[in-house]
Amino acid sequence: MPAKRLAYLNGFLEDEAYIPMGAGIYCISATMLQQVYSTVTGPWTLEREKEYQFLKTFEPMFRSYAEDPSARAKLDLELTPQKWADSRNRFEHLRFARLCYCLRARKPDAMIGYSILVYRMSAGDVSAATGSSLRDWSSLIERSGDGVR
Repeated sequence: MPAKRLAYLNGFLEDEAYIPMGAGIYCISATMLQQVYSTVTGPWTLEREKEYQFLKTFEPMFRSYAEDPSARAKLDLELTPQKWADSRNRFEHLRFARLCYCLRARKPDAMIGYSILVYRMSAGDVSAATGSSLRDWSSLIERSGDGVR
């Protein structure tokens, strides 16, 4: 299976199509894990969670927009292409940050050098980290707490 790059935080690359998260091996630099260059720094707040859950309701549309030209044409009647891209990018950054909050509480499965952390993630792991309620997500982090960095 080819590697996929998730939300790019530095903004140096061109806009890319929506990438769904699923089971796999996640290799994340220590800098990215800590969200050093992200717009999603600091604690995960209730306001941030509300924004994430709101944007998450559009996830099927982000996927359709990227994969189906006829759906894209219909969606472009509702919002401008730039608004779709901005919303999708914000969602992906929040989703990646939410994943990183969980992974920071968990011991990595391996390390490459001393800066790339490797995590084997099942579909259930990814769903719990990115698709669960705030209560379930917080509980997941607490259960993983012995590996906090």
